[in-house]
Amino acid sequence: MGINRASKLTPKCKSLYANALLLQKQLRREHKKCNTFKQRLKAASNHLHCQTTQQMTTAAHIFTKLQFRETKMKPKGRRFTLNEKLMSLSLYKQSPKSYRLLSKMFVLPCRKTLSNMLAFIPINTGIDPTLMKVLKENVKNLKPKYRFCSILFDEISLNAGLHTTNRHDLAHQIREVIKAVQSTGLKVISTICDQGATNSAAINILINDTKAYYWKNNKEYNGDFYEVEYKFGNSTELIKIFHLFDPPHLLKGIRNNLLTKNVSFDMDGEKVASWRDIMNLYELDSGIPDVKMLPRLTKEHVVPNEIRKMKVRNAAQVLSQRVSSIMAFLASKNLIGETAGDTAKFCLFFDKLFDSVNSNYDKVVDGKIYRAGLKKNSPHHQLWKDSLKILSTMRFLSPSTGKPSTPQPPTLKNWIKTIKSFQNIFQVLSDKGIQVLLLRHFNQDSLENFFGALRALGYRNNNPTCEMFSSAYKTLLLNNIMSTHSPGSNCEDDFSEACLVSYQTLFATFNNKLDTDEPEFDRQRVADLPKEENPSLVNAPSAQGWQSIYAAAAIRAMGGWREGFEVSFTSHRERSVQCPE
Repeated sequence: MGINRASKLTPKCKSLYANALLLQKQLRREHKKCNTFKQRLKAASNHLHCQTTQQMTTAAHIFTKLQFRETKMKPKGRRFTLNEKLMSLSLYKQSPKSYRLLSKMFVLPCRKTLSNMLAFIPINTGIDPTLMKVLKENVKNLKPKYRFCSILFDEISLNAGLHTTNRHDLAHQIREVIKAVQSTGLKVISTICDQGATNSAAINILINDTKAYYWKNNKEYNGDFYEVEYKFGNSTELIKIFHLFDPPHLLKGIRNNLLTKNVSFDMDGEKVASWRDIMNLYELDSGIPDVKMLPRLTKEHVVPNEIRKMKVRNAAQVLSQRVSSIMAFLASKNLIGETAGDTAKFCLFFDKLFDSVNSNYDKVVDGKIYRAGLKKNSPHHQLWKDSLKILSTMRFLSPSTGKPSTPQPPTLKNWIKTIKSFQNIFQVLSDKGIQVLLLRHFNQDSLENFFGALRALGYRNNNPTCEMFSSAYKTLLLNNIMSTHSPGSNCEDDFSEACLVSYQTLFATFNNKLDTDEPEFDRQRVADLPKEENPSLVNAPSAQGWQSIYAAAAIRAMGGWREGFEVSFTSHRERSVQCPE
């Protein structure tokens, strides 16, 4: 129209122009209201989502968020985060058949996506520097007094592999694992295993090597520890390690030997304990209809052919304070065998001793003073001092001849070694500012839980093949061992809140191919040496497959052995006012 000023418009056009400006202003105002409402609606939706999911578990929160986000997407346009893939992987490994059904009902990654993720993490033999680097990244945030740890090792049966484990081979691997874990910044203070012959022989090799080193350098050696030489840079450190035998295995060892032998011991005079007294007590108690003094005792606890020997609980409930008190009362009334009083003292002795090495509370609970944590002024110290004297006098006797059995079972000596190691460990840690030590964490429960989770993946498989072991190991490593704890297992859940290794860091490390600055560990195994250099393998059968070693969150599967390793962190309580940083 060629008009650029409102003053040049006709009166009618001016009126129309004013109305147009007013409408534009109202339109902008409505747009603003609409945007504000959308923001408020979105904020309300987010708030409602947060209120709904904050009470959920982490897995449930991840699953719910996944369904809200990806349901509207086309199947080929869906994208999944690492945590969503890991959660789905744990579901898939529990039951592939159930996972296929869930995939039809909910939005989940396909099987190929999960398989590709597993294939991304290579699991080979030897100690993996990449996993060591990941562990080191997580350890560096810990305070020095939280870096003490134990190394556990045990065996697992695998199909199609070498069925013998050489003690020299195992001793070599223990050294390498200790040096690898030490390189991450952790401080190894103890190793823990059961009473297997190979395990004990490997520890004796390490002790004898340390003893020879001390004698060669004219030093005094008391035999309660062994040392591992660790080189870093231009420095060399001797790591002092105290070895412990798993206390639950020690208690089962006492019970199992008592089934077939009597025990003599010196406790205010010569005493003799017999399993026959426990059977007499059970028969007497079972003969009373509708009333039982010992309702927990069953045939699985007492009758030799019915006993479930792998259950620690069964052994602990027999060698208990309740059994001891009732047996002692009946013996005082001459209602049970002549040696029942001695057997009652024997049960009470091991009830107190096992409580003292299985403490899990900072304070006394249910009047059991030895279940409290180990402190400077704890009654544990006097109990251990007296127990060492009593254990040194114990002998297993033949029931028929009454003479000492030959050879004597190693359980008694292993109890003595374990108690002395606990004394030394507490002395070392108390010097570092740790005031309360929970000794239940010095056992093999975490490793047993790992083996149980490994066997339970997919379906119950008590004897996995090497390929199945490798696949299950990778799954558990990525899932932070998310498998549920078996209700019928032989150990308590270790209540770990999270594995030390962050799998996100693990993926980033593998993805970026970061160069490690870790020291070069000895990758040559004794089993790899020529036969003329390794006499133990001259007559060994050829291996049809490899077997794996496990070190939790740090050490990858090591081929050629059945032994499993795990890093277990020392748990303690402290008073923040008195403990130095």
